[in-house]
Order: sequence, then structure tokens, then C-alpha cells
Amino acid sequence: MCNYFYELTRRIGQHPIHILKDVPGFIGNRMQHALWLEMFAIIDQCICKPRAINEIIRNEIGLRLSFLGPVENTDMVGLDLTLNIHNYILNYLDNKPIPSRTL
Repeated sequence: MCNYFYELTRRIGQHPIHILKDVPGFIGNRMQHALWLEMFAIIDQCICKPRAINEIIRNEIGLRLSFLGPVENTDMVGLDLTLNIHNYILNYLDNKPIPSRTL
């Protein structure tokens, strides 16, 4: 049954994705809200103005992601460099399980 719906969806011009495990939320929404969590943390901490965040996304991340998915981008950057960046930057990212006070 699953293959039928997958093929039907492809024939009508959509891009179905096979999900291997049932988890809360859509994959795209989970990734988007992880980005938004950090966006609000940057605003809450007065690191930069919301307009600057929009500029960064539009002119940097957004342009990159329209050509390369995050997995492809990580592969191009290199797993060793990505690991080094994560070892440094993850200590500074927001990981509170509550919404931003700004929101």
C-alpha cells in the first residue's frame, strides 16, 4: 500500500520522502523550529536585530540551501571541520526546551 501512495504522489509532481521512524512533528518543521529557536535566542540576547537575522538567512544560508541540502553541504565542508565547529559552537547555542520570552 505504501509504495502505491509513494508512486502516486510522485506522478502528480510531488516529492514524497520515506520516513524510517515515527516521531512527533514533520521533519521540515523540526529543522525549521530548531533554526527559529536559535534565532529567538540571538534576539533575546541582543546579539543583533531581527532585520540582520533576515539578511543573514536571505543572503547566506538561504542561498546555500537552495542548491545544497544540509547533508550535502556538510559533506562539502568536511566531516572533520564540521565536528570541530560543533565542538566549539554547540556550547554557545540555545538548548532550552521552552519557547523564547520574545515569542
